[in-house]
Amino acid sequence: MLPSACIPLVSGYVMDQLGLSNGMRLSLLLSGTLCLVASVIRARFLKDDQLNSDSPKKSKSVPLQAALKEMFEPIVKIRDLQILILGSCGVMFVFGVMQTYSALYVVDVVGITKTEWGLISTIVGFVSVLARIPISRLTMRLGNRKAIILSNFGRSAYPVAFVNSQNAYHLALSGIGYTFAFNIGSPAYQVLITELVPADMRGRAYGVFGMAWGAIGPLSAPVGGALWETQGPSWAFYVASLAGLVSSILTYIFLRKKEPRFHS
Repeated sequence: MLPSACIPLVSGYVMDQLGLSNGMRLSLLLSGTLCLVASVIRARFLKDDQLNSDSPKKSKSVPLQAALKEMFEPIVKIRDLQILILGSCGVMFVFGVMQTYSALYVVDVVGITKTEWGLISTIVGFVSVLARIPISRLTMRLGNRKAIILSNFGRSAYPVAFVNSQNAYHLALSGIGYTFAFNIGSPAYQVLITELVPADMRGRAYGVFGMAWGAIGPLSAPVGGALWETQGPSWAFYVASLAGLVSSILTYIFLRKKEPRFHS
């Protein structure tokens, strides 16, 4: 996480010096090059244990309907996984709106420079890195259910705190609050999914959960944009906060206090 904590300050400075278009072009070029290098390194050195290599399994063609049924088997059979996904839709919406519009809001509405926003992001990133292990200890003490609920409510409150920030100091404080809330829930989600889902379904369970994140994020962007242009910039964040609050309440009500393992 350290590189991601340092880079926003550099990126903000570059964009202030070169302009948004040229700065983004340079940032994308460097980012793409580094991702390519990282992918080559992973492909070269990442190894996997080959179990039963003497008798490899032959792949069989599977009908599309059967393949889809098998892919979504964990979410169909495990109730608490359904609650986790449905209850996370609101905070996924919050994440999508904040990722898409936060930089635009602080520059155009609050009136800070891109370099200042980069500095704020760097400070928040360093706090996130340094606090990750202590916060994980807090997650263990709270338990997975309480940690997830507390995290969801905290992340839902962030857009309101964000749009009511008047200066860089307020933005930094609200960002630090968000990263605390995020880090409380992140390990709890991973552990709870591992506990709820049997080993032969975990890959599919994580895949479905990740697909939900990937689906809600892009959907939140046009909704937030429509609210921005028709109701005002703040409304994109207020509606995101409301969506997060509703999903947090649903998680609080329906996620079981005890976290039983799945039995077939």
